[in-house]
Amino acid sequence: MENQVRYVDLGLVSPEVHVGIWEYQHIVEIEQPTLIRWSLEKETATFFGIYPTDLTHILEKLEDKIRTFDATILVEDNWRETPNENIAFYLEGPQITNITLFSKLEPDKTLNLLIDSVSKECDKYGIETKQSGRNDTLFKVDGKWKKAIGNGKISVFDWVETSVAISYSLHTDLANKIRDLDYKKTLKSMYVRDEEVDNLEFKGDVSDVIGGLLEKNPNINQKEFDGGVIDSFTKELNLKIKHDKISKSEHEKLWLRGHQRLTDKDWVERGINKFDI
Repeated sequence: MENQVRYVDLGLVSPEVHVGIWEYQHIVEIEQPTLIRWSLEKETATFFGIYPTDLTHILEKLEDKIRTFDATILVEDNWRETPNENIAFYLEGPQITNITLFSKLEPDKTLNLLIDSVSKECDKYGIETKQSGRNDTLFKVDGKWKKAIGNGKISVFDWVETSVAISYSLHTDLANKIRDLDYKKTLKSMYVRDEEVDNLEFKGDVSDVIGGLLEKNPNINQKEFDGGVIDSFTKELNLKIKHDKISKSEHEKLWLRGHQRLTDKDWVERGINKFDI
């Protein structure tokens, strides 16, 4: 008999809910394997990290300020004790889909199956892909390899989190602005290694290295593409989808945590965490 996975399609969510989802198993008691799909309702940038890092020099110039508590860049069991000030940032918005599975499955195998599912769906639309040295999937357009898909896992909590973010269209002007504001070069993810000159600094337009799948195939329907990925992924894992809606209690917990984060200046600007985890 196939195992069931609870599938919740949140569609477009508010900044509060978006922030809350990244702390889902800290604030919601998960009782069964759960798969969540969502997109942030407004184009903005989300800064990720769990250690105190001052981003005031960047955020004071931005209207929207979102900082999430997330450990996807950390895979070690001693993540609480291992200093890591590498703050990443990702563009989010209606045309960027986040999909996260909470399960008890083996982390590496599950992540690889998720990556494969996305690549197979890209192939259906004539999009060539390859994996970067990190957990990123690149696609080829106009002779350039660009990042459009980010993959990650967290295997240090009760439930293993396996995630993918699929970009269909990106507001790269915002990314360029943020990089220009980051004169301290705090955001390590914005400085790409040039292997030919062994230089971490990338001075070109950000659109040369990141992009959305619609650049390659403008006929892609975001919801249909997401559905293809989810169907393939759950089939490979022998999981039977059980469609569900978010409960009122879940929504309230997610929104409250997100509101607390977004209105806490110490957290947003300097990454000072005030919650037990």
